[in-house]
Amino acid sequence: MRVSICFLAVVGLVLLWGFPSHVSAARIPGFGSQSTEDYIVQLNRNTKIEHFLQTEGIKANGKWDWINCFSVSLTTAEVASLGRNRAVKSITYDTEIVLESVKIQHEAPWGLSRLTSPVKIQHKSQYEYYYHENAGLGVDIYIVGEVSLVLPNTCELSVGYCHRHWCIYGTCRVSRPCDMGGNFRGKNRAIYDIPSPQQQDVNGHGTQCAAVAAGTKFGVAKKAHITAVQLTNSRGQMLVSGLFDGMAFIRQRYIHNGQRPSVVSMSFSHEGDDRIDEAVQSLIAEGMHVVAAAGNQGKDVATRSPARLSSVITVGASNLKYRATTRSNYGPRVDIFAPGYQIDTAKTGSTSGTSLAHGTSMATAHVAGVVVCIISQHGNLPPARMATKVKEWASDGVLIGLREDTANKLAFIRT
Repeated sequence: MRVSICFLAVVGLVLLWGFPSHVSAARIPGFGSQSTEDYIVQLNRNTKIEHFLQTEGIKANGKWDWINCFSVSLTTAEVASLGRNRAVKSITYDTEIVLESVKIQHEAPWGLSRLTSPVKIQHKSQYEYYYHENAGLGVDIYIVGEVSLVLPNTCELSVGYCHRHWCIYGTCRVSRPCDMGGNFRGKNRAIYDIPSPQQQDVNGHGTQCAAVAAGTKFGVAKKAHITAVQLTNSRGQMLVSGLFDGMAFIRQRYIHNGQRPSVVSMSFSHEGDDRIDEAVQSLIAEGMHVVAAAGNQGKDVATRSPARLSSVITVGASNLKYRATTRSNYGPRVDIFAPGYQIDTAKTGSTSGTSLAHGTSMATAHVAGVVVCIISQHGNLPPARMATKVKEWASDGVLIGLREDTANKLAFIRT
């Protein structure tokens, strides 16, 4: 595929002349040949394209006045002659643009397949997931919830990541408890940048969420960097104070990393609490994208924090039959739904085992991955614009039996 684009920088095999001394026959492929090649010519700003073409007797293939460029087929001798014209700023090959590679994961988990399948798929053998090969590179996902991501003791370590099928890209390595300028170990809590394999993920919740967001087999954004934030104390309790410690850690980590694109996946739901809402809002004000679980209480999400915040992306759970799960919260503050029933994901404490998970936590992990994919394709966006983009990408009106006050949008990735 040939496309005409004016390059303002010299990239690859580029021929650039501004003055006669710049012209070199040795730099022109096929010098002396009468065959033609396609070129993009850019003129100096004070030269009008139409006047130049008429004066030089050139028949352009295409022209773009707004960047003072035109495309033309030339022999090498004509290129050399045109390059000596002082009205010409540059001459470059009309090069081919290589599209980013889109990969297909065959026999993918149904949740992944639904994110990129525009039609309803009935048979498991048809589940495929289409994804950009480098989706997630340079993006952080913070997994915040009941327990942290924990990798099994037998996990093989190599070049900073795990070769096992479910492990998380770039994070399968031991790390000490992270201090980051503040003491986060009070009250028997510990917050880890990357958890030690010796920690115990008692119910596997953190591992399940992380694998869905960015796992190599079960994950949406397979090359995102996972940071697990443990909120529970030694007795397995998750306290509000622990949540605040976790968010303080995330803020400091975000600044420490140069404020690179970051998604905070909050797979928990709490009774409405203004203090929690304010703390979450502070992350968004810093430029981070917060994706929150609607909750599994079967009630209006307006009573839950942080899901009730209009500035977060609030996610409900759907099942294989295009219905909201029976316990997924609802209401005007639910922005979008995503797969959250019988989700295939990693099993904690095993290098090859799998588990089935349910609920809005899994749906949230899917959408956190969607946000990362948007960043990979379109660059980082302000949080409010990102929330809009997630909904713009979504499939409209495909869910069945939703309440009228709840948005009928199902998460989708446009590759």
